[in-house]
Amino acid sequence: MFLILKALNNSFEEALVNGRTFLNNYHNYTANSFYSELESMLNDVKIGENMTETKGNVQLSVSFLNQSEVTYRWTYVDENGVPAMSKDVFLSYNHGYLECFLDNWQLYRIVGRPILTKEEAVAIALNASKTFSWEVLEPNNSTSTISEFNIKVVCDATLSYLNGEDSSSARDNDPFALYPSWHITLGFDKVYGGSVTGLTAIIWGDNGAVSNIGPLGISADQPSPDNGQPKIESQKSSFLPPVQVLAACAGVILIMIFGCKVLFFSNRGRNAHRAKFYAILIALLLSFSMFFGITQKAYAIPANANAKSMVYASMYAQLAGEADAASEVCSTIASYFSDANYDVTNACGADTTASNVLTWASSMEENYDCVAVFHFGHAGLDAYFDNYGTFIYDSEIASATTLAKHFFIFLWVCRGADYGMPGAWTQSSTSYDGYNCFIGFSGASPAISEWSFNLYSALGRDFIIEFYYYALEQGYSVIDALSLASLDLFSCNYYGSPLCQGYATWWPYNPTFPELPEGPYFGSMQIIGDANIYLAKS
Repeated sequence: MFLILKALNNSFEEALVNGRTFLNNYHNYTANSFYSELESMLNDVKIGENMTETKGNVQLSVSFLNQSEVTYRWTYVDENGVPAMSKDVFLSYNHGYLECFLDNWQLYRIVGRPILTKEEAVAIALNASKTFSWEVLEPNNSTSTISEFNIKVVCDATLSYLNGEDSSSARDNDPFALYPSWHITLGFDKVYGGSVTGLTAIIWGDNGAVSNIGPLGISADQPSPDNGQPKIESQKSSFLPPVQVLAACAGVILIMIFGCKVLFFSNRGRNAHRAKFYAILIALLLSFSMFFGITQKAYAIPANANAKSMVYASMYAQLAGEADAASEVCSTIASYFSDANYDVTNACGADTTASNVLTWASSMEENYDCVAVFHFGHAGLDAYFDNYGTFIYDSEIASATTLAKHFFIFLWVCRGADYGMPGAWTQSSTSYDGYNCFIGFSGASPAISEWSFNLYSALGRDFIIEFYYYALEQGYSVIDALSLASLDLFSCNYYGSPLCQGYATWWPYNPTFPELPEGPYFGSMQIIGDANIYLAKS
């Protein structure tokens, strides 16, 4: 279960004190001494210093970010230090205010023990690759199958406990059972069709069966100049402290009076299996005596604003699975924008042309108060591809957005945040009501239909859908929607997620760029602008 609130604190020091108090209250509520053990691990925390400490089967990771964010995450590890990232307790504070609490510890169980060595897992992955192939979309909408490729290197082999996200993809149809699993990354000798540079294989560590095997790609002409390392410092949000602070009465807290947002999962979509364990949240909150504040809803679109949403996806040189996932993403988020009273154009596929993007960008600025854009596809350096392989350059975008009406841009393309796209779309200064936000990637963007994160089974497709659900259907700010989607899929907030912290891909030697050595290159999501804006109308 988890909640997102704004609670009264003033500093990292008070956050630590109140974190102990919070866990002590939770211990009293649950009557489970385990949470007292978690509280005791906070005794070793030093303010401002990141740390990782393991006691028994619990690993505590403490992170201080952006001079404002501190997170405490207790994760299960076995006797050899192998983690189960889904089996965790997570607590975070932002600017001294309680931001998030999540407890998944009792929900997941560890099943089986790893008996497969790294060498054995790699050998199984290499053998499975001999019959592996993938399909790439061609310009005439046909597909070509690629089955001939050369593996040059074993890039990574990581052991953890995980399972599929829902019953349909989980081993034994039970997503709460976590099995030992090897995540093997194999690098190719060159870039193959669909911008595939390697493959990932998931091998069950207890029985040696192949759980999943899929292509690994990078959709840019070359890696990021800084190797795509995460720039968390650039992702600061201008968090506003509560405009009022109300003292809670001891005992029962009437949450609706204080206007705190409390999230419950409904029985919906891919995460319906998670719904059953949130029912006790109200009882828990009613049992606590705390201080709560009302957070001002800033930078929201007025209810009468004439708002437009443009949803794009380029199928150029896409893997067949990626194209299917992109179509699902586009249709789903288009419906969310429609529910939020936007005028929506879903241009997924054939209508994602350079001409349309540029013409519509200009006309939308002339005819609407504010415009939101989503785009999925491949990219170059200062441009990304339309559906037919034509580049859309940042300079062209800048010329079409001079009225600065584009206030929220989400580009799921490689290197979209590395060059001029953020400034081109938002005009670098002001947009609707003086605020804007751009989300893109430094380095490689992850696949949305394959397991791209070595400690998690979450898919990019589900992250995008979850983010827009919370932002549009539930009315959360951009940063809170990112964190809610991360809590759902990664059991931590956005800043602790692999999207923000970074993930690895493989770059083979390319004679076009001889100065770039082959090796692992990284990608990370970047937020540029103000992540406190709201997409939903006020």
